[in-house]
Amino acid sequence: MKICLLNDSFPPVIDGVVNVVMNYANYLIKDHAAQVIVGTPEYPGADYTAYPYEVVAYPSLNTTAVASGYRTGYPFDAKSISSLAEFHPDIIHTHCPATATIVARLLREETHSPIIFTYHTKYDIDIMRNVKLKAIADESIKAMVSNIEACDDIWVVSRGAGESLKALGFQGDYRVMNNGVDFSRGRVEDSLVEEVTKDYDLPKGIPVFLFVGRMMTYKGLPLILDALKLLVFSRQALQKAHQRAFPGPGRRCQHHQNPPALPALHHVQFPQQRQKNPVHRLPAEDGVHINSVYFYPMPDRHV
Repeated sequence: MKICLLNDSFPPVIDGVVNVVMNYANYLIKDHAAQVIVGTPEYPGADYTAYPYEVVAYPSLNTTAVASGYRTGYPFDAKSISSLAEFHPDIIHTHCPATATIVARLLREETHSPIIFTYHTKYDIDIMRNVKLKAIADESIKAMVSNIEACDDIWVVSRGAGESLKALGFQGDYRVMNNGVDFSRGRVEDSLVEEVTKDYDLPKGIPVFLFVGRMMTYKGLPLILDALKLLVFSRQALQKAHQRAFPGPGRRCQHHQNPPALPALHHVQFPQQRQKNPVHRLPAEDGVHINSVYFYPMPDRHV
């Protein structure tokens, strides 16, 4: 099977959806012998030749100053569409409702292949944050929903994500398609845990809460902080509630600058960024791990 994956970001930019797209590509090739091609906006100086699949980088505009470090792709580049069409994909899977889905629709016209769209996050919040005029933001959200409705099959990462999309005016059906993880279940060696946590005051036997994601309110941070407060008061053994937050485009949200007055918050730490592998291994230690790409205020499952 030939699969075309499309997203509005790709390395050198790293976020939760980028990781999902890369994992799709790697595991489709590794476990299912699929052929994969990726389409994404071009970032100047990026090397797209090191992957075990072709990456078609279409032209982009520099909007990093107003879009939290992201560039905006130009989806009407005929050469890029032709390169993707020559791959003859059986399925087109787009992971962003902006230029990636426009490219998907143009590619569908050339190949007649069905489009799967995955709704990963509350893109409307990003639009409202970056577009200051409400009227323009509202029209942008309507255009986004229309773009999504034009796809053949809609996937969401949780029921809450689907209901969030419905609240924006989406009229179609969706199916919940849980994302996976790219690290093995189980414990790791104590020496590795000590190496990763050596710079932090994490006494043995104390539960650890790990939040990996952008520090954005809509990622459920108020609910998380309320839950940590309840844990502090309900379990005498929990003397310290540690929230590990890894910087990203949203790291300067109000909770980072002015944490609300909750009794547990004098135990919250905001450490520096860590490399991917140690961070992904750490949750194997006793504790709770939430990856923000799966989290919504109305979850139908626990991660």
